[in-house]
This record gives sequence, structure tokens and C-alpha cells, in this order.
Amino acid sequence: MNRDQVNTLMTALAIGGSLAVGIIITNHQVAENTISFPTPDPTSSGTPSGSPTDTASGTPTPTQTQATPVTKQGDLFVEQQWGGQIQLSVTKDGGTITNIGLDTATATGGRQGAFSYLVQEAMAANGSNIANISGATYTTQVFKQALDSALSKF
Repeated sequence: MNRDQVNTLMTALAIGGSLAVGIIITNHQVAENTISFPTPDPTSSGTPSGSPTDTASGTPTPTQTQATPVTKQGDLFVEQQWGGQIQLSVTKDGGTITNIGLDTATATGGRQGAFSYLVQEAMAANGSNIANISGATYTTQVFKQALDSALSKF
């Protein structure tokens, strides 16, 4: 094997971790460069331990984890002016709100229709930084409190 072939093989090993080419190299010397590969310890189980490392630099590589959706329920809030009640459950995947459940959502005087709009706006804002709905100001304020309550559980 010449130096260029060894360099190509080393690059492939560093990138891919292993390469099946039908050649086993151990303590092979090419010109002035010596290439050594570690030999396995017979007492070792062969199972990696600790954090994964980048074989090219020997530095630890971060372990990637898949975020799973998590749902938290907030406290029950009562709208004092008109007597409505709101309790929400919020589902987050990573840092994003993916669902807002209306566990308890009552309002009077036609304000019940505000809830679907408030849910849409809160999901689009990924939080409670939303505008009040004209004619449902108290309902909106209590919805925001209920949403903040559920979000504080994360």
C-alpha cells in the first residue's frame, strides 16, 4: 500500500468509522509515517462505555435524543365578572406548543366562541402573548392566566 492509499483509507475510517476493503492493517509503516491501530484488550467486553467520541478528534460527541410530547395541566381559573371557568392542558414537543386542550371552558353571553380563536392565537404565538378579544376581554385575560399556569408546569 502506498501513502496515498493509506491516507484515503484513514480518511474513510475517520468519516465512516469502518471500511470493508479486505485489508487488515496493524502497525504498518509507510515511508516516514507510522500508522498504528489500537489492538483490542482481551479482558474488555467490546461494549463502548461513556459518551460517544468523534474518532477523528477524540472529542466527545453530544448524544442526540428525540423529544417526546409532554402534556401538563394548569390550575382552574374563574372569571369573576361573568362567572366563567377555564382550565387548560398544554402539550409541548420540544419547545413548541402542539396542542391546547380546553379541560374546563365555560363563558356566558356568547363569549364561549372566543375559546377556539384564543387557542389558535396562543398556538401561533407559542405562548400567552396574544391580543385581547373585543367583547371578551375578561375571558381573554383568564384564558391567558390559565395558559400561563399550564406553561409554568414545564
